[in-house]
Amino acid sequence: MKQEFFDWELTELNPWHGEVCRQRPDKWAKYDVDFHQAVHMNILLTGRNRMRIGISELDFNGISCILTSPWEPHGSFYEYNDSIHFMSVLHPETLFKAMLGDSAKLESLLALPPDIRHRVIRENGGVEICMRCIQTLFGNHFLDLVENSMHLYGHDWKHFYRTHLKTDYLHSWHAVTGLFMDLLSSLPDRILQEKRSSHYSPLIPAFSLLASTTRRISAREAADACNMSQSYFRKQFSAIVNTPFAEYELKYRFHNAVSELLEKRLIIKEVAEKYDFYDISHFIRLFRKIYGTTPHRFLHAGGDGKDSGKCPACDKTESLS
Repeated sequence: MKQEFFDWELTELNPWHGEVCRQRPDKWAKYDVDFHQAVHMNILLTGRNRMRIGISELDFNGISCILTSPWEPHGSFYEYNDSIHFMSVLHPETLFKAMLGDSAKLESLLALPPDIRHRVIRENGGVEICMRCIQTLFGNHFLDLVENSMHLYGHDWKHFYRTHLKTDYLHSWHAVTGLFMDLLSSLPDRILQEKRSSHYSPLIPAFSLLASTTRRISAREAADACNMSQSYFRKQFSAIVNTPFAEYELKYRFHNAVSELLEKRLIIKEVAEKYDFYDISHFIRLFRKIYGTTPHRFLHAGGDGKDSGKCPACDKTESLS
């Protein structure tokens, strides 16, 4: 399958996107590197979902809270049966500001290895906290409505979401950030100490460096930012992210370049120059390899993927190397 691009266009003024989505039992998808650069909070409302986050294989069954860090690559997932999710996607910087004194605890939680993170959430009342948020957003009988709609295979879940959402955008944002505040308040203070040994933490300076510029970043620069030797950094990055740094870095720039194209802020030549591709031909070759068409045809067809209901990283893509 060809990858579809999906961009929630999150900003400080538009810091949150939510929707209800359904996954079918016959869907097997291979995730590529996730470049949404957003905090994902998915609440599994019904069904079972096996998901790979980073290098961890996680199995979620029944009501579950699934939290993904902005820098974390998705893995593969398999739907054992029909599952319904409430998906929240949040602008990281705005979310951190909203956490006030608990922002350090949120950073520590996101930096934990995915399996430990979800165990900590589950053991500290994460499911109950998520369900309080669902009730605030949709009312007390929302789960019954979801169950009663499971058999409707042609169901418009976006319309379902809009119809049953009981709060406006501002109150929805407050409800979702309130979920994070309640969750962080429930966590033991020792999570701050665990940050030092969590496996993503040493790499955060490299992810921050990538986010700070549009130019090409070498492995040596990223290693220096993390205070590691280049060879050790390459080994650690590949082991933790499950993708070589050079491939990750290239895809990171490519994602940002495509974002600017879709927002029509720059033309193709300007995008290729800004994001430090060798030339416009290099960028077009990479684009064709991912999307199966040229940037011009993709844009002319309106192929931003927003109405597909799918995350672009969920479909198998070829290597960009």
